Amino acid sequence: MQKVLRNIFGIYPGEVLSTFRFVKFSVFWAFSTSCFETLADGLFLCHVGADGLPFVYFVIALALILFSSIILYLLRLTSPYRILCKTLTLFLIASGFLLLLFSYHELTSLPNTFWYLLKIYSRIFFAVFLALGWTFIDEYHDLQDAKRVYSLYSAAYFMGLILSGTCIHLFLDVLGQRTFFTFSAISVFFALKEARRINANVPVVEDDGIEGAFSGDRHSLSSMVQKLLGSPYTIALLALSLLQAFTLTTTEFNYMETFETAFQQGTLQKTFTASNLSEFLGKWRAWISFSNVLIGGFLYRPFVKKFGLTNVVLIPSLFFFFLYLTWTFHDSLPIAILGLIAVDGISFTIEDNNFNLLTKAVPSKLKSKVRIVNDSFFEPIGMMISSVLLLSLPLYQSRAFGLVLSVFLIIASFLVRALYSKALFTNLKEHTLRFKKTLLDWTSSWTKREKRLAKEAIVQKLQSPKESDKLLAIRTILALKKEDLVGVISEEMSGFTDLGKTTLLTLLDNSFCASDQNILRKIASWADCLSRVEFQQHAYFYLAKRKLLSPEKVLHHLDAHHPLWIRASAILTLKKTPDCDSLDKLALHRTIADRELHLLLSDPDPTEVLMGLRLLRETPSVESAQKALTLFSHAKLEIRREAAHVMAKVSDPSMYFLAPKILALLQEETDSKTRLYCLESLGKFSDSSIVKEILLKTVHFRPVEKRLTEKIIANMGLKNVPLILSVLKDVQAHDKPRILASKILARLSPAQLHAHLDAILHVEKERAYFYFYYGHTVQTSYPDIPLKDLTQTLLTSFQSAIDFIIHLLAAVGQVEDPELLVLSLHSKNAKVHSSAIEALETTCSPSVFSWILPLIEDLPFEEKLNAYKKYATKDRKLTLPHILQKLQTSPSTFDRIVAAKLKALVKTPGWEKELLQELKTCDENFHHFAYELLENETAHSY
Repeated sequence: MQKVLRNIFGIYPGEVLSTFRFVKFSVFWAFSTSCFETLADGLFLCHVGADGLPFVYFVIALALILFSSIILYLLRLTSPYRILCKTLTLFLIASGFLLLLFSYHELTSLPNTFWYLLKIYSRIFFAVFLALGWTFIDEYHDLQDAKRVYSLYSAAYFMGLILSGTCIHLFLDVLGQRTFFTFSAISVFFALKEARRINANVPVVEDDGIEGAFSGDRHSLSSMVQKLLGSPYTIALLALSLLQAFTLTTTEFNYMETFETAFQQGTLQKTFTASNLSEFLGKWRAWISFSNVLIGGFLYRPFVKKFGLTNVVLIPSLFFFFLYLTWTFHDSLPIAILGLIAVDGISFTIEDNNFNLLTKAVPSKLKSKVRIVNDSFFEPIGMMISSVLLLSLPLYQSRAFGLVLSVFLIIASFLVRALYSKALFTNLKEHTLRFKKTLLDWTSSWTKREKRLAKEAIVQKLQSPKESDKLLAIRTILALKKEDLVGVISEEMSGFTDLGKTTLLTLLDNSFCASDQNILRKIASWADCLSRVEFQQHAYFYLAKRKLLSPEKVLHHLDAHHPLWIRASAILTLKKTPDCDSLDKLALHRTIADRELHLLLSDPDPTEVLMGLRLLRETPSVESAQKALTLFSHAKLEIRREAAHVMAKVSDPSMYFLAPKILALLQEETDSKTRLYCLESLGKFSDSSIVKEILLKTVHFRPVEKRLTEKIIANMGLKNVPLILSVLKDVQAHDKPRILASKILARLSPAQLHAHLDAILHVEKERAYFYFYYGHTVQTSYPDIPLKDLTQTLLTSFQSAIDFIIHLLAAVGQVEDPELLVLSLHSKNAKVHSSAIEALETTCSPSVFSWILPLIEDLPFEEKLNAYKKYATKDRKLTLPHILQKLQTSPSTFDRIVAAKLKALVKTPGWEKELLQELKTCDENFHHFAYELLENETAHSY
């Protein structure tokens, strides 16, 4: 029975006690707020009337804004739990004062001011408790937990409303209103007690982001506002809530007016008294709450699971639209009751549950505050504005106003729906340290004050007497592209040592201000300083690259006794002789330059060769490419790297015939920079015949090399789609080239990727479930055989298969950074992991997500095995030899090695012949292992 209940309510083993504590907290919380508000509503309508509601709404809004400001300030100092406890304690004190007042006065003798205060107090208590209660619960749950159990907590909340409404309906006349106010206070006491138990026994789910560690712990109001303005999703969510507050206030006013009219006209055949109206509201709220329990406890979770949160978010706005579409043209008691259902039912079961889940996509710095901002600031503003409008509008126009609001509500719902997925990925970025981000990216989220302080610190460092501080400041200015500080750089250039000036020239050479006139004048003065040869030669080269040296004045610098950089500057100046010179002089200068360049490249000194290659980089041509190509096999890594750099600089489509030699270097070279230069060259050739070969070589590429490969192949165009698709569909290829192929195909032809997605995913689903199931069960099935290596291999291959599927789905969903999604799914942080699962759900169809969810979510092993039985259609109940045979067909060399080793261990018939046959197609690493295994077996046989 317990298992059945756990499945119905989505509770995992080990969560029953903690979930029950939250359920009890919700019941006590709901009973107290509902009891208090229902009594206050009845008393107010009886003693004041519905005409006083707009004024009450206005005052409540002002009070809630004040309270929200206080709570937001307290959140900077302490936790939501402590604020909740203090708030409940204050309510207990206020309730005691209220009961003391009731004991000395008859209710009919109290002035109207008191009923205004009671109504205002009841709504404030409800709104503040609602905001703090859910903020408190959020501290202990991630997004996937919330999707499972928040509807249960909501159902428990409505169970408290049922108890409150039923008790008021049945026993109010017997026990009296003072008794029920006492019950409300007692319920708050038990809610406070349960909150203390939760805090002591349930661990908080941490939600700290990586980027937050680098940005500091900024709690100022300005930083929070900037964070809010930088999150379009949060703005849209708060706008939706603001419109919801408009609509709820308008709806409550309209149905209260209709109820008052019905009582006064005798439609309900009851005397218009506070008790009768309270009983009527209590009865309907009890029935509505009962429906809310059914929806929240049994329907909401599976509905969200089947259709997705982004579709469920549309339900409240559509309900209000059709309600007002009818109500605007016809007023009746049944429609008013539908309005009550919309406010106390749809708003609480669906809209409030939606909001609880949607806030999980809010930036982590705002997450603990956004509910307070919403419930106690934005909603009160909506209440305030709507109250002013309701005071000035006739009754029939208030319903037309509600119709207009419902239209805007639909628009806001669609906006939130559209921004939800992007907001999830933005949150995931905050929890991932991305080394590819530039300094400019890191500083983009700074406030104006922080940027101003940073600028002052840079200038201060630039004026420091320490040369290292100056260079650091200049690096920062160049990285941030601070054009307004270029003049400060030129002013401080003279204060460097010779070594510092050389370093500075290297920094300036490829920067945005390399050709600034003030900087060039300063460097020209260095070139004229003949007594300081150490940096003078680098200044010469800097000016030569920009054609600022005269060819006639540098001819004598070609003599061998001049430093290498001086000679190189002369050669470069002659090579870059302006075409406006006479043809004879131009030919002479370039002939001299070519001869000197040839001498540099053929010199046995590697330093001379490197300088020759640097000069080739500055003079793009086919001859330059061919000269660089001859040095690809040089023994020195620096020379091979520089030769590849030259190829990357000078290559163009006409040099496609050089591709085989560059591919050979790409395969043999392990240096990352050399590989990147080779890839740049191949990309410039734009040759389709090498696309598949490049993709298959990416198995051992580094991330930066893969990103460049993706870029260059995508730039080659649609002609390569068939080749890319063949790699993606090749199940014998390694997963890494296939992942890269999916990304490229998503950029070039998403339609082709969608067309073949189902067939590819079917194969990958079977593969993933095979690795998962046997990775967890094979050792249990064969306890007498040591299968630790096989188990680890299967589980590693399972992760590889899952990563491939995630990359593929991310590519289909046009996800900007699939690696971010994969890394987040591997995160140990529960909130990051759950957000990644939610982000994945937004990128794929419900049918695909249903079978992949058990493989990536932290479910009990029993649930995962049930998923295997449900979704895996092949490879059930395989024996160990069959498992090894399947593993031997894997594209992974390590999988095949483990399979061959275990076949030899268990003496599978014919394993030697199979191994010899496999040697014909396997790589060199497998050869070494296979021969060693065969030799050991031969030795044992003797």
